Amino acid sequence: SRIIQRPAEDTMLIDSQSQRALQIFSVDFHPSSHGVGRNKEGFSLYSLLNRATTRIGSLLLRRWLQAPLVDTSAVENRQATVSFFLHDRHAEAVPALRRALHNINDVPRAIQRVSTASALLPDWIVLHQGCLAMEQCKDIIAHEVSRIDTMRDTAHSLPVLLEQVHAALSCPSVPTTR
Repeated sequence: SRIIQRPAEDTMLIDSQSQRALQIFSVDFHPSSHGVGRNKEGFSLYSLLNRATTRIGSLLLRRWLQAPLVDTSAVENRQATVSFFLHDRHAEAVPALRRALHNINDVPRAIQRVSTASALLPDWIVLHQGCLAMEQCKDIIAHEVSRIDTMRDTAHSLPVLLEQVHAALSCPSVPTTR
């Protein structure tokens, strides 16, 4: 673990007693048949919200819950980002992003090993796969943004189109000759 410093005014610090009372995190001990048990996340807010594809995503969510934002606009930005992944109109992009993110292994650990000159071949492979996956994510998001821009342009032209339809429907009918 490492200590991450944040400006105190940006986040609300929640002490461990409050986290337990609010059931933000809950650790349950799970014994095994080999006599060695392990701790797992129990029923908690974190376990309900965590749908992360990667370890990094799970850690980010944990960090968000340990120190929630206090700035309203920052909270709204975060909500907008999360809602992108939940919205039906992004139903094609989200699975593609999840598949790409799944290929991003523990990149921070590999970067740390590279920076301390202790990286092995698997670390370089993790970095290479992570870079390729990040490039895929960038392409998926760029495609989705261009699709959204196209929808926005169409939406902006709708009032003009509606006026034309209204004008066409409200003009007097032309008498037919027999």
